[in-house]
Amino acid sequence: LAASELMAMSRTAIGHGMDINHNPEWRTGATILDSEFDPYTKSIQMLIMETDPELNQLIANGQITAVSINGGSPRSETVLVRFVLFQGV
Repeated sequence: LAASELMAMSRTAIGHGMDINHNPEWRTGATILDSEFDPYTKSIQMLIMETDPELNQLIANGQITAVSINGGSPRSETVLVRFVLFQGV
């Protein structure tokens, strides 16, 4: 995605939920609390609160190590997303 698309996506993502494999039927308990575009790395950094205990356990024990954002449809370009997990929030 172009930098302008990532910048717009970072602004509109706040408050939205997440799903697994771009399938709306597999929504998780996640909410995007904050999001910003980093022009130097051309990446989006998001603060996400995930409330699904099973997903949080998979993250905590290292079985889930990365996330993807849904830009409307699956794509072949690599999009770097970083997240911080706050437990007990």
